[in-house]
Amino acid sequence: MKYRILYKTTSKIKRELKEKTFLLLVLIFLLISCREETTYQLQILIKNETENELSLKLYPKQEFLKGDLYKISDYGDYTKTENEIEPNDKCALYLSVDLTRKPYMLASEIFDSILIIPIREDEIEMKFTQDTVIGYSENLFDETSNWNYEILNYNEPTNFTQNPVESHNYSFSISDEK
Repeated sequence: MKYRILYKTTSKIKRELKEKTFLLLVLIFLLISCREETTYQLQILIKNETENELSLKLYPKQEFLKGDLYKISDYGDYTKTENEIEPNDKCALYLSVDLTRKPYMLASEIFDSILIIPIREDEIEMKFTQDTVIGYSENLFDETSNWNYEILNYNEPTNFTQNPVESHNYSFSISDEK
């Protein structure tokens, strides 16, 4: 009789120990997955500083194309090659994990040309290629082009945590003055 009671008690202790071990492992996993690790990225964008909507047509190099889409990031994301940019808004051209890249060089690596068409009929189209620009005063592919630089810090939410992001953004502005 004593043996049976002792057996049940030992069995119960083992089961409780397994349950506590499992809960401890789950808790450790959650704590590890919740730690914040900052993601660093570089982004090149076109900014519309005009009073009118602009139509953006991107002509990426063949190796970045997949049907009607192009590779917009080092992460392998794809997006459409045609976009509309509202006044005072921006459109991302590419996102890189390499913070050492220069914006004009990154644009040259990804695109053959970029066409910007104002929605208003009376305005001039702008075409940017590796060696020429038509309808605008500077070429975004050129080393001397004027890119505005800013660092943005924000959080990308996930299921269990907020992931901090430090984004190094280079914007090429399209304005009526240029």
